[in-house]
Amino acid sequence: MKYLFVFLVLGLASSVIGQIRKKEHHYHDNRQLAYEYSINEAGQRDGEQRDWHENGWLEKEYNFWLGKAHGLYREYNSDGSLWEEKTYNYGGLEGWYYKYDGDNISITGEYKAGKKIGIWRYYHYTVVNKGQKSKKEVYTETGDGVLISKKCWDKDGTVITCP
Repeated sequence: MKYLFVFLVLGLASSVIGQIRKKEHHYHDNRQLAYEYSINEAGQRDGEQRDWHENGWLEKEYNFWLGKAHGLYREYNSDGSLWEEKTYNYGGLEGWYYKYDGDNISITGEYKAGKKIGIWRYYHYTVVNKGQKSKKEVYTETGDGVLISKKCWDKDGTVITCP
């Protein structure tokens, strides 16, 4: 019962802190909606934000929590195709990262505390070479962003010296 009371009090406090005060809307010169976001009682961005290209296609969608980017972030090309996905944790990059070339993943990796960790893979995408590796980077798992090794390939799949 004691834990339930603490949970209810904490839940109430966080909902009051993050209460939405107003929704902001901004427009491109052509009167197309440019972006919208919510402001909480403390004057911070809080909740979902969306940005649009001038042609009306969605450009970005992401979330804020008490003024800091938090959760899944997606960015789109002006034709509506997905360009990038990443995750924020209270303002810092945290988790998987994907960059797209059309319907194909061109870069994939992971962040910890805003630094690259583990294996990052990069791919060539041409008419001939769909998904040919272009680069592989290996970073420490500790979150310090130290590059351990790097290997590169040309579009024919031949190992080359990395730039």
